[in-house]
Amino acid sequence: MQPIKQLHHIISELANEEHYLFSLNDLRGACPGQTQGDTDKFLALLDERKQILLNVSDVKLNFIGEKRRFLPPQVASGTIENDLFWEYLTDLIHIECDHIIHKLEEA
Repeated sequence: MQPIKQLHHIISELANEEHYLFSLNDLRGACPGQTQGDTDKFLALLDERKQILLNVSDVKLNFIGEKRRFLPPQVASGTIENDLFWEYLTDLIHIECDHIIHKLEEA
């Protein structure tokens, strides 16, 4: 199994509707004393960043350039430079952002 597919499989097994990669309490613990205005601002910024990630091609190029500095060429070409990896990564971030937005709007 390819590493990207294996990673997707593992994360799919660990994360579901009841068990996310992090909890709402993890997020609240990172921001003690937040007000509703803070939450609203966070949600607006989160949605803005999510849209940038999904729609601005320079983000992908900058990500690859930054991460390439830390990875051996063979690893980089098999992961961060692979279009399937970028698709997986952006899909995962999009899903997680939507979970955060949903949970914070419920709270």
